[in-house]
Amino acid sequence: MQLAAVLFDVTGTLIELRETVGVTYARIAARHGVRVSAHPLGKAFDRVMESASPRIFPGRNPEQIRTAEHNWWRERVRETFENAETGLRFEDFDAFFAELFEVYAGAQAWRLRTDALPALARVRGLGLQLGVISNFDYRLPRVLQDLEIQGFMDVVLFPACCAAAKPSPNIFRAAEIALGLRAHQCAYVGHDPILDIGAARAAGWHEIDAGSGLNSRTLSARIEWLAKLLT
Repeated sequence: MQLAAVLFDVTGTLIELRETVGVTYARIAARHGVRVSAHPLGKAFDRVMESASPRIFPGRNPEQIRTAEHNWWRERVRETFENAETGLRFEDFDAFFAELFEVYAGAQAWRLRTDALPALARVRGLGLQLGVISNFDYRLPRVLQDLEIQGFMDVVLFPACCAAAKPSPNIFRAAEIALGLRAHQCAYVGHDPILDIGAARAAGWHEIDAGSGLNSRTLSARIEWLAKLLT
């Protein structure tokens, strides 16, 4: 029953946006001749994402999945501007989207949450394997690299590399295979009650809820307690 690995959710657990989606979309749109207020764009984005199809593309090779993910995001961005009912049109939407997509591929858009680095360092200090399971797209490794935490990771799993997404247990199974471990040897840290906590529990993993305002000291204490309990 010994704990051997602690894996983390990414967005909202380890990293967060530097500014709201609406602000980023509006700022970059203005550089392409479309001036729209950030608030309606942000609201439109939320509506579009609530009804969006899952970003899962089974039966495709990695290169095809990269293309499919890129196209999926292009359609969501287009729908966001249409949903915001601005009535404005881009002279070159593809040029706008290319710049926007690139912004979200690195530290321009993302930053580490305050407690992320201490928590990762503590897990590493306990001699446990480390990694992430996320519903992010193929840009994730570059984001982690830009934020200087890729080096902590023994495994980085996301839908494009295993054709599964949370809350499916298949993405947790893929992590077990990659690490050479069983479910009871793994713990998952996240904040979403369904995609993180519920999914980890359903997969037979130990779950650690980081969504209730846990700071790095409390989070580290929870991980240490679990490690000792399972020794």
